[in-house]
Amino acid sequence: MTAAQAKVLIGMARAAHQLESSLPAANVPAPEATTPAWIAGTMFIVRALQNEKNTLTSEAASDASTSICVSNVLTHAGISLEDFVRVLPAVVARMGPHLPPPPFQAQRERHETSSSSPTPGRPPGSGQGVEPVEQRLGLLQLQATYEYASMLGSKFQALVSGHLDLADGDTACEEGPDRQFAVCRLGWGLFVAAKSVLLPGSPDLAQQYQLLLAVLHLLLRWAPTTAFRRGDT
Repeated sequence: MTAAQAKVLIGMARAAHQLESSLPAANVPAPEATTPAWIAGTMFIVRALQNEKNTLTSEAASDASTSICVSNVLTHAGISLEDFVRVLPAVVARMGPHLPPPPFQAQRERHETSSSSPTPGRPPGSGQGVEPVEQRLGLLQLQATYEYASMLGSKFQALVSGHLDLADGDTACEEGPDRQFAVCRLGWGLFVAAKSVLLPGSPDLAQQYQLLLAVLHLLLRWAPTTAFRRGDT
């Protein structure tokens, strides 16, 4: 993480605290709102709002906040992706109704208010056609990405364990010093790097699985013969 990113994260954390402080506290106990996962969720919303503004004003290329990804937020908060995904829907549900409207909606409503000819069939400021807050903040996409990654990660572990016998008495890819885990981590890192280049955006599960098989083939191609299970060479 660069110094510029660290500075932006600190600013986002302050903005997240201000956003939380501005909301009514009746629906959420104070201890819950101060947990690292909840703070990270609020920072995620701040990041989404900042990116939304930058996109509208064409400042994305020059604003350092656009280089902040979810992993940076999790590292700053010191929590896991699993904990983050679990608490994020509650954060969005609490803050969604109190968020400012999207910039394009605000501009449109100001135009309709000052215009003598509002859009037929829709009163000014009715908000029709505005996307749900979960979609606006990228929550649905993040949840789908997490679900895909969980399924693919489990499948990759099973495939590696099925072909290679590298663990010290344990074929599961569990965290630890064993070689099985090291191979799983190496392969998964290759998959993530390849996906960011070959499958940018939001690829479907089938495309990602095909790429995962290609990475597995590469690992098996360079694995020593002694590493294979009997009958699998």
